[in-house]
Amino acid sequence: MTTFFPVGAFIWLIIYLCKEYNKEEPKAVIKNNQDRPQPKRNIQYISNGRVLISPHWLHYFNILSLNESKRINDYTIKNAARKRQSLINKIEDEGENPVASRDIVAAKYYLLDNWAYMTHLN
Repeated sequence: MTTFFPVGAFIWLIIYLCKEYNKEEPKAVIKNNQDRPQPKRNIQYISNGRVLISPHWLHYFNILSLNESKRINDYTIKNAARKRQSLINKIEDEGENPVASRDIVAAKYYLLDNWAYMTHLN
């Protein structure tokens, strides 16, 4: 009986370990992200309390009419802002105001800041 107990315990341990090793673990259900519909995430561009359709730089280029300019530097940005401001002052006298003067100031400083950033990258 003394030799049977350790041998029996050893055989039982081997059988137990084999059963535990061969057990299949329940697989977690992982769904692919492509199966689920993704929400549409749009970037909202907001300038002076108004939601813009286009990015800031494009909106400000349109305000200052810089789309046709071949060279853009600080002088052309300041000159375009001055011209647009004088046009705004004339329109305000007539009672129509399609673009506020604060939008022109915001466009001027935004484009000057971007111009300074781009010129100092190198």
